[in-house]
Amino acid sequence: MNYYISDLHFCCASQLAGSGSGYDEREYKTLEEMHADMLARWNRKVTNGDTVYILGDISKRGKSEELIALVAQLKGHKILVHGNHDDLSDYRLRQLFEHISWCFVIIQSCSGMVSIEGISCCMGIHTDPRRMCFFRTA
Repeated sequence: MNYYISDLHFCCASQLAGSGSGYDEREYKTLEEMHADMLARWNRKVTNGDTVYILGDISKRGKSEELIALVAQLKGHKILVHGNHDDLSDYRLRQLFEHISWCFVIIQSCSGMVSIEGISCCMGIHTDPRRMCFFRTA
């Protein structure tokens, strides 16, 4: 199964309730609570045989050690489209993704993926992780 998601923003305190940041202000009090819930929801939905396309902003330039530990726990084959908040300078983090790209277009038919072509794009799906939204294809 293929899944698509974006804007997870791990390690980003400005996503928390009451932060006053103007971002999502998710209903979590701590990053630990947010991370635990997001990991649990992801791993209930995604199997190790699935592919997840992360369409940017897996973090907001989060601390490498913490982010590496979180991403390592996410099930599935992860493909990252580099977002404006992603810092991929740490080789260990990059190794957790099967592929990293700056941009892409997926052309899909009923029988599955038929073509992937590069294109400049910016896409965001801002959601509260308590209502974590995976877009899936067969």
